Amino acid sequence: MITCTTCAGLGFLLEPCYCADGGNRLLVDGVDDVGEAYRDCRLCAGAGTVTQACVDCGRRERCRAQLVLTVVNVDTGVTASRSVVPGSVESTRDARGRWCLALAPLLRELTDAVGATGLIERRRPWEVSQQTLGLGPRWRPGLPAEQRYALEAEAIARHRHRPWWVLLGRSMLLPPDEPDEALGRLCALADLLCLDLVVEARRQPWRDPTWQVRFEVPGGEVPAEATGHPDLRLALATTSIDNALLGLDERGRTAPAYALRPVRATAAQPVVDLDRLGRRIDADLTRAPAAQAIWRDGRWWHTRLVPGGQTVVLRERETGQVARRRLTVLLRAAEPPAPSWQSEPIDHDTCPDCVPGSRLVRCDCVVADRSPDPACRHCSGAGFTPSVFPCPRCQGSRRLHTTLMVTVTDLRDRVHHELWRPASSGPAAESRHWLAGRYRLADRAAQLGVRPQDLTEADGGKPVAVELREGLLYGDERDPEREFVTRAAAGRPGARLIVVAARPDVPPLADLVRLAVGLSLCLAVTVRAHGPAELGRCSWGVQLVPCGTPPDRLDGPCRPSVEAAVAFCLRFLDNAVLAAVPVDPDVPIPVPQSPVELPLADPVPVLVQLGERYAGTPVAVEFSRGGCRIQVRGQDGWVPVAQASTLADAAQGRLRWPVGPAPGQPGGPERPTVTRMTLRLEPMTDEQYRRYRDDAEVSYAQHIAESGMLPPAEARQKARDDYARLLPDGLATEGHHLWTAYDGDVEVGMFWLNVERKSDGPHAFVYDFEVRPELRRKGYGRAIMEAAEARCREWGIVGIGLNVFAANVGARALYEQMGFEAATVQMRKRL
Repeated sequence: MITCTTCAGLGFLLEPCYCADGGNRLLVDGVDDVGEAYRDCRLCAGAGTVTQACVDCGRRERCRAQLVLTVVNVDTGVTASRSVVPGSVESTRDARGRWCLALAPLLRELTDAVGATGLIERRRPWEVSQQTLGLGPRWRPGLPAEQRYALEAEAIARHRHRPWWVLLGRSMLLPPDEPDEALGRLCALADLLCLDLVVEARRQPWRDPTWQVRFEVPGGEVPAEATGHPDLRLALATTSIDNALLGLDERGRTAPAYALRPVRATAAQPVVDLDRLGRRIDADLTRAPAAQAIWRDGRWWHTRLVPGGQTVVLRERETGQVARRRLTVLLRAAEPPAPSWQSEPIDHDTCPDCVPGSRLVRCDCVVADRSPDPACRHCSGAGFTPSVFPCPRCQGSRRLHTTLMVTVTDLRDRVHHELWRPASSGPAAESRHWLAGRYRLADRAAQLGVRPQDLTEADGGKPVAVELREGLLYGDERDPEREFVTRAAAGRPGARLIVVAARPDVPPLADLVRLAVGLSLCLAVTVRAHGPAELGRCSWGVQLVPCGTPPDRLDGPCRPSVEAAVAFCLRFLDNAVLAAVPVDPDVPIPVPQSPVELPLADPVPVLVQLGERYAGTPVAVEFSRGGCRIQVRGQDGWVPVAQASTLADAAQGRLRWPVGPAPGQPGGPERPTVTRMTLRLEPMTDEQYRRYRDDAEVSYAQHIAESGMLPPAEARQKARDDYARLLPDGLATEGHHLWTAYDGDVEVGMFWLNVERKSDGPHAFVYDFEVRPELRRKGYGRAIMEAAEARCREWGIVGIGLNVFAANVGARALYEQMGFEAATVQMRKRL
């Protein structure tokens, strides 16, 4: 333990407010270094300084001088760790002659100890070989041991934001491709997908040029800003296929749209002379601020990027100031010839729901060809309102395409291009319309030998929406096929939808269980079968958490396959490990060791059976060194079902309960039930509405006052005004539905829903929802919400929204458990 050097042991810092960077002005140009505080600053109120909690010690005044390195062989579960503390690692000099603690030799020892041939490089392939802890200029070998250890403790404590390193190894790991081979593979994939591969270098002030490798749709604009790496070989080493595709939609949003002409892609991977390519780009870079090499039609095209004007970006600061940035627009000095695979152009209509060059989008009060509402609090009758989100109809592209080019590929050597050009069709007979098989991407998945749930979008890797996967359209549309294609094409680069049909390249779930046991953590797997009619389809969630984490804090099952859930878990492995570090700096970080291989059968088949046994209800299974624990989501929360040394024993009923009798036994908890209570929703009567209105205004005013938004008197007036505005005609107000919930003949609660039609279909908003106080904590809240959701599905509603006050913890927990996600967060500080 050492005293925090950042705050000198105080736990807080008195720092200059960054409003002084722009001076006492509302509009500032970046960082002007004026030094004068902004008089109306929201943070310092013009004082120029702010008090902040020390983020390094977390207001604990001390820091832990310990760093733990852990290597896990995910094939066997063998784990080896090493604790780095002052005096435990011999000092050495780095490439620049500075004294440091080298961690690479320790990692190599741990890798050999677990029987791994190499480490899986996750996002930072350079960190394993180059990681050192600098000891600072004061460190010298001849210093007394006490001083040396104090300086080493400071160096180790500076790594406090990642105090536990967990690196994954494999028993058999193929070496990474050489940069030349990696670039050749990307070139072959560009030919296969009919895309451009761009290698770009940009000059930077006061430092070396940055390099970036990415895919683009031909004809798109050059990005105003681009992050990169200081070397072309490093850029290729850190650019996977997924990284090269990331951001393709945004980069190609303004690209012209063309159909694709069938062209046979070359099967052979091109040979690229990387050094020659780099020298040519460097030569162009001496005459321009940036340069590109574009791979198109089997060859490289070189062009310089020249200034083409400026664009201004405005951003609001936390201080209340507006920061202005001027960005130089870059244009290609010469465009390569049109690619041979481009066919006829795809026309588009201008989106009527947004204003070009602004953030104005169509207001919700203008639906179904109605005129703007002069009393609308969002647009005041203008019909358009500012929005921080892109237009929901065109996704910010300003274009509506009625033809879409669809590409389905395995990102190796197989691809399927198809043009979706809808023919005229009759109106949809139902609110949920199933289109012809040509619009079902699930059929293309079968052709490429994968499951429908393995389909992901090339840009970002998110699962393909069920509407695209199954050819499903919600809403009573006059021309369902045309509307379906228009929605699918919204925001697509050059009217192209690129779908990846491949299983995620991740370790099996059994390997992740071994990883959790080796780290002395818990692997929580949640599974939910979608109902008796869809027993083959399950949603999954996989999460590494500290042992003892309650199920309410776990992520719900929202991934379409167990492989996708494992990939998501490994993506955030560092966050999970950081959460397991003891908060108290006096408690040392554990140093897990597991020298013996852990035999484990594949748990997926048993997990699927559990999901089907409790179809429609989430099931949580926790794997740890203490065994396996199964819990099921009941009406009143999570209920333990079984606990045993293995999953097979727990699933078959051979139970071991650590405390108290088992569920269903005398004195034990009740067994969970997945049956739904006989609850129904009926329209409110006039008497019920009058009683509700009086009570609701009082309750609403109390919530406003408790949240700190308004004082009590103003809160009561706001409650009266809001209800009068929302329900001017009471129960007869158009679009509003107020129901009373009954369990048999007993009145148990109420539900208020508003339905509005938007460009993508009808949307619902929950204005109020209540259970009688004496009947709470009995499962009625969830039952009412589920009954309302069922009613919304019958009406073809595509989404439900609601607001909840931060102080209403119980309601927030219920909504999160039912799949609601936070869309906006309003924060307030009491002074």
